[in-house]
Amino acid sequence: MKKIICLIAAFVLAIPSFAATFQEVNAFIKEKKWSDAEKSCRELISEIKKPADIFIAYNKLMMIMRRQNKNAELIADADAFLANCKNDQHAAAILIYKGIAQRAVKQRVESLDTFKLAVDKAKDGYSAREAAFYFIDTAPSVKKYAEAQEMYNRAAKFKGADSDARLHAAGSYAFFYDRKYDEGLAILDKLDAIENLSVGHKETSLRYRGNIFAYKKNHQEAIKCYDKALELKLDAYREGRITWFKAQSLEKLGKKAEALECYKKAAAYKGDAYFQRNSVMMIKKLEK
Repeated sequence: MKKIICLIAAFVLAIPSFAATFQEVNAFIKEKKWSDAEKSCRELISEIKKPADIFIAYNKLMMIMRRQNKNAELIADADAFLANCKNDQHAAAILIYKGIAQRAVKQRVESLDTFKLAVDKAKDGYSAREAAFYFIDTAPSVKKYAEAQEMYNRAAKFKGADSDARLHAAGSYAFFYDRKYDEGLAILDKLDAIENLSVGHKETSLRYRGNIFAYKKNHQEAIKCYDKALELKLDAYREGRITWFKAQSLEKLGKKAEALECYKKAAAYKGDAYFQRNSVMMIKKLEK
């Protein structure tokens, strides 16, 4: 009996020394003490042996490194984990972090390969959609429109894709910038069909629709979309951006007085230097 009690006591005492390290990392994360969290997490990684626990620790480390904007170090840490990882789902999660870090250090082409590998390993479900989203979101910046569209068509078949607003928003963007406007609008229909769509995604859908109509030179429809967007409770940045697009369409219709009013409103918003600067330029042009 005494021997059993001693064994139980030894087991109970052993748990806190391991669990407390995770608790310590979590406590530092909660307090946003990122440097301390990183140090503690690295100590944890050096001690644990089980693959599942190693993955959890590295997953926390990835987030900690992102918070500190240590992207180059994150890429090296991800490679260290991936060198010994035999679980495709675990690899996919870490690859997503690596791809985001590569994108942050302007390695966009390399990040596409990383995101695609993550999709291939995840195969389906949330991680696959997440990796696909980042691929689609990144590809147009390096003019890989066809690749983005191909990835969207693949990802649209994943589990949960019907309710993935970010995926559809990124997909519509990829088709829009390749001037495939009808395909872009069809994807926005999928976006709008999602229940309880956030204000941000409603604004995105209406803005993209408005921009598509504007590029198709249907400025009346574009303005209707922009007006609907302005009825939403938007932050200053989004409201200023939408107002600027509306001013563009009004100007194209020859409604200079209304366009001038919108440019003045857009110039008053402090959320984005680009729209503010261009609004000021257009005000000077129309007031001549």
